[in-house]
Amino acid sequence: MPTTLSPVMNGILRHDLGFDGLIVTDAMSMSGLTLYFTQEEASVRALEAGADLLLKPADLTLALRGVREAVAKGRLQEQRIDESVRRVLSGKV
Repeated sequence: MPTTLSPVMNGILRHDLGFDGLIVTDAMSMSGLTLYFTQEEASVRALEAGADLLLKPADLTLALRGVREAVAKGRLQEQRIDESVRRVLSGKV
């Protein structure tokens, strides 16, 4: 499984090492993802794994749809999205 979708980001980076900075994925259009997952599923899995910013989705509309549906169905919590938004905004300073 590509690291972009791996729980390593949350487990090692966030919990074990205490990293609270911005985590950016590899290009979401890379074939290692697109061969095995839809853009919707890959985007949700990347966020579940701890990514804050999804780099270069192959189809932005599908990526957004997947995330919105995951939040609506309770798979992703709105609080989780808010955490990423805060990290992205703090990186813009």
